[in-house]
Amino acid sequence: FLAISPKHPLMFLAVHLSLHRVLDLDHVGKQNVPVVTGPGALKVAFKYFMRTQQVLTPEEERQWKEAHPNATRYGRVKAGTYYGVGNRSVTVAGTKGSGSRFVIRGSVEGKSKGYDKMGMKHFSQIAKRKFNESCLVHLWNLEFDPDGFNWTNW
Repeated sequence: FLAISPKHPLMFLAVHLSLHRVLDLDHVGKQNVPVVTGPGALKVAFKYFMRTQQVLTPEEERQWKEAHPNATRYGRVKAGTYYGVGNRSVTVAGTKGSGSRFVIRGSVEGKSKGYDKMGMKHFSQIAKRKFNESCLVHLWNLEFDPDGFNWTNW
């Protein structure tokens, strides 16, 4: 579960990172949705928010840990309040194991019917087709190529 204030830099970073990850896919049919645009993208955006995405020397790493005792660079984000870009903050509550205390899974009854009414499917219900093309080429082929020319093999 995520609650975020308007114009928060974490959300800006997460949206832009997700778009870049989708557009940078070599093969759209082989993507792992939760990693490309879901929790995986949010975690990397959080690292950018915290300015922890750069590679540090061992000495820089030691100094960083000393200066940020509550922070994490590559592992799980621990409960606490973190300050990042624009001196904005993010408060993380709970742990991976205590998530059910904050979010009641399955509490939205008829969720799948809502998907149906909107003409949508949950990503896990969509059969993966093996497109051997990038996202941009795939979008072009779907929308702008009435003759069905396959730009991947030209």
